[in-house]
Amino acid sequence: MPHTCTLNSSLAGGSWKAWEKLLTTNLDVLKQFDSVISELNTYRDPFRISDKLAERMLELSENLKIKG
Repeated sequence: MPHTCTLNSSLAGGSWKAWEKLLTTNLDVLKQFDSVISELNTYRDPFRISDKLAERMLELSENLKIKG
């Protein structure tokens, strides 16, 4: 698990607040993903998905934060 070492060393360095903020942000984004995915599930034909919805999904994926 490569991220475990990073997390452990960051916690030891006293940057728990940074990790907490990162996790909170990602949790909020994932909740938004849930809503968008529910809407996507209403489409049977992928070619009928609106550009706005596709752009929203892309925007959300870009908002997920990775710290390594």
